[in-house]
Amino acid sequence: MDSHIPPPTHAALPLCGLTFSVKDNIEVAGLPWTAGHPLFSRRVGREDAVVVRRLKLLGAMVVGVSPTDAGGFGVTSPGLRNPLDGARIAGGSSGGAAVAVATGLADFGLGTDTAGSIRIPAACCGLYGFKPSFGALPLGGVWPLAPRFDHLGFLARDMSTLNRVVAAVLPARDQDHEPRQPRIAFDPARLERCDRTVAEPFRLFVEHLGEAGLAVSTATLPDRNQTVEAHGILTLEQAQSVYRDLAPDDHALLGEAAQRALKSGPPLAASLIQRAIERSVSIGLAMESLFAQADIIITPTLPVLPPKVGQKRVEIDGVSLPSLSALIADTCLANLCGCPALAVPIPRWAKSAIPPSVMVMAKPGSDHAVLAFVQTLMRMIEPEERI
Repeated sequence: MDSHIPPPTHAALPLCGLTFSVKDNIEVAGLPWTAGHPLFSRRVGREDAVVVRRLKLLGAMVVGVSPTDAGGFGVTSPGLRNPLDGARIAGGSSGGAAVAVATGLADFGLGTDTAGSIRIPAACCGLYGFKPSFGALPLGGVWPLAPRFDHLGFLARDMSTLNRVVAAVLPARDQDHEPRQPRIAFDPARLERCDRTVAEPFRLFVEHLGEAGLAVSTATLPDRNQTVEAHGILTLEQAQSVYRDLAPDDHALLGEAAQRALKSGPPLAASLIQRAIERSVSIGLAMESLFAQADIIITPTLPVLPPKVGQKRVEIDGVSLPSLSALIADTCLANLCGCPALAVPIPRWAKSAIPPSVMVMAKPGSDHAVLAFVQTLMRMIEPEERI
């Protein structure tokens, strides 16, 4: 059913002329729907996913499906190179959608985001990447990873395209508007656990906000390690359920990233899952309290530069971490809490081919407020740039 998204109210189709790519875990009639698994290599979509169908009805045209880490397990999109720096990953698991948009093959990309899978490749490829509030877009026709955290969302080269798409497919509600003087908060402690190539541009960005007359304060975000752990346990528990009924021979035909994630043996202990649930509730309540004091929370999207192709570990604050754990360190918070989050490139402070990226979050349901804030922000920061 398409009841979550009302039909167009104007004769002119609002997305006419725009093209989009579709992540390969989202069904498109007549096109491959493999979710990155060899097991599904011959599977073809029978009908369009709910949101794909809606985008078509609004005038947008599908140009093809884009590669993904198998089942969404991963952040590298194997086989793809970053169009801004070929030595580095394009990010994942919506990396194929990011590359299609960054190279001009599509005007925007439709992807999924369970721990940061839209925002991570957006940050890697210098794009805008938007994950709406949990449940804002229906997941009918999407191959799941963890339904508790799965979101559909979009990638675009500029804010005008992103705004156009979101305005068409996700109409604003009366209470979803940008405050006249938004209260902005960030956590200085998070910067201490970022690489200096990320922390320094972010500090310049925060200073610029203050110089522009915006109210910026400090806040303490939930513990990063506890957030990643709770999110990881609950994601794995749900993913095990998704693949539980597969025969052993079928498990061997899943993608490598999925096999690695699912090979942990027996189902997770109930006590471990319960602790993760309790921690996620606690984190959600902490974020509610923060959003009572701030309209917008900002962090770096990634704590490090995109890793090199083949690089398995990165170092943050003297600690070596698996690349996946490092790249989702800040993005997974928005999935755990269901709040809208937008990765924003800030080329003004770029010192390499890949611009720094800032993640902007707001309370659940404030999707258009996030977009409006960023639109205003980018006019202040990059007045000469096309936004």
